Amino acid sequence: MKNKHSASVIIVLMMLFLLPNLSHARLKDYVPIIKVKYHQKTKDTFNNIATYFEKRGDPQAAEFFRSYAESGSWGSGFIVVDKSGNNYIITNRHVVEQSENVDVVFENEDGSEKIFQDCPIVYTDNDIDLAVVQFPDNKRVFKRGFDFDTGLQRERTEVFSAGFPHLLNRPGWQLSAGIISNEKAYVPEMMDPDITYLIQHSATIDSGNSGGPLLIEDRSNPLGYRVIGVNTWKITNRENVNFSIPAMTTTTVLEKAKAVEEIYNNTSLLKEELLKNCRTLSEELGSDEPDLEVIYRYISYAIVGENGWESFLTILDAAPNRREREIWEQSFFYNPVQTMRNAIFYHFWMDLSENADLSSITFSGINPEDEEKVGTPSEIRSNYKIGGDTMEIAWNLEYGHWRISRLDFSSLPGHDVPHKRDRGPTGRVTRVLSGDRIILLGIRTSIGSAGARGDVYGFSPYSGKGGIFSYSIGIEAEYSLSPYLWAASGLNYVRKGMQYDRDVTGTLFEYKERIGYLQIPLMIKLRMGFFLGAGVGLNFRVSSGGEEYNTVTGLSQELTSTYFDNIDAFNFSLIMTGGLEYFLRGSSTIVGFDITLDYHLLNDKDFPANETSRYYTISAGGFVKFGFVR
Repeated sequence: MKNKHSASVIIVLMMLFLLPNLSHARLKDYVPIIKVKYHQKTKDTFNNIATYFEKRGDPQAAEFFRSYAESGSWGSGFIVVDKSGNNYIITNRHVVEQSENVDVVFENEDGSEKIFQDCPIVYTDNDIDLAVVQFPDNKRVFKRGFDFDTGLQRERTEVFSAGFPHLLNRPGWQLSAGIISNEKAYVPEMMDPDITYLIQHSATIDSGNSGGPLLIEDRSNPLGYRVIGVNTWKITNRENVNFSIPAMTTTTVLEKAKAVEEIYNNTSLLKEELLKNCRTLSEELGSDEPDLEVIYRYISYAIVGENGWESFLTILDAAPNRREREIWEQSFFYNPVQTMRNAIFYHFWMDLSENADLSSITFSGINPEDEEKVGTPSEIRSNYKIGGDTMEIAWNLEYGHWRISRLDFSSLPGHDVPHKRDRGPTGRVTRVLSGDRIILLGIRTSIGSAGARGDVYGFSPYSGKGGIFSYSIGIEAEYSLSPYLWAASGLNYVRKGMQYDRDVTGTLFEYKERIGYLQIPLMIKLRMGFFLGAGVGLNFRVSSGGEEYNTVTGLSQELTSTYFDNIDAFNFSLIMTGGLEYFLRGSSTIVGFDITLDYHLLNDKDFPANETSRYYTISAGGFVKFGFVR
């Protein structure tokens, strides 16, 4: 009997010892991976960006953006089942808010995966970094989930973080232990202290842990743990300083999500909510001190694929200095979707605030054709009056909120008025990161003075050399090698020549030469709010003429062809130019002016080797060019 009793005690002790470990094994079944699934247009945008970097010779950047399109990012979550048996997955807003929907993935004990695809995002909170997801068709996959402990947890309490942080660029299960180091942390940069405090703890969390539960052990609970918070942030330049949103706040957000579900099923309430948002947008836009945060919240993630890339380029062009431009570029590589959403907001606000009298804006109603579509996946169009213009904005439901799903920037009042970026030499034509190559085609004409420079004209029998009227006309083409460096060529007709006096056996003759050249310029131009260019010209003589005037007899005659046999039919010239350009409103047209020096590099006349004679022109020109995207 004694041996049997001892054996029973040992078995009981072993079971008590193993119970937490069994709970840990089951824990993974209730903590899924949350995989982002971007909108199709957003994926297409990433693929276009990747193609650009491939053409640019940067395969690493191309792969970076293509991976966004193909795989996306991920975070963690946990299962909650309410009293009615409804299943919910709690995670962070920043994990899911760039998605059309998400895949919820559970890792089995053998390493295989059980995947629930296209799970809808029921709700994201605007003020708290939390989101609520459901299984497709509101399936009740689980009979129970985690229980919350909403009480205040004291410092030094042992806690556990569970989730799927990055492990060699893939999700890897991790359960780590730590303690509560600050039971009530108020960090305004993370959470408005008026809303809630945060739990600061030392249980390790890394990228991919976001949205996973912060747990305390409870052996009486079927899962072995209760949720006291949602892991959300970590301080990277300190060791084990991590923050979770407390369970009390999480339950409040879950109740909001349930309330939204009820509104979804009530068309009247949905319409009422939409009208409220339309009026709020109108009031904020027309306010002397608009709340930009309110307006920003109306920008959907669905619109990123539609307008995000173009808006990002617009904001980049409008950056007032190099530092701000670099900040936008760095942000884009860190989080491209969020950056493009930010750019859409700034683009929208910039277009309206700079170019329209927003004090006159009024909401004029929902498009009558769309009123019956409220409650369906279709977009709902709304109309706004600004002065004599009408602006249309389309709305759709996203994460439990009415948000702007489509903006036609070309229809915005004042869209044809240039922004600060447009007042430079090339404005919107200069694409910075788009990968588009810009071609400029145009015509140029100039007037100026032509002459010749050379040693021979300083000695008898020559004297009194001077310039003649010069002009040119032609077509030009330019191609962007980079935002600032352009290659230029064209075909021009340029009239050159000179006038000089010559003593022939005691008689003074005056000569005027007029030489017509067909010129092909080959140049490089630098654009930085103005332009500078340099290159060579290939000059082919196509016409010649002039006069010989006898100062003694007063007679003049046309110069014969024999005279021009002494002038070379071809020459190279050095071309240097500089000027200003102006981008016309609402178009891809550029006008401008320049000052140009054209100087022949070789002798034009057959003089002795130690004597020179080279034509030159100094001219002022005007041009108009049209931009095209290749």
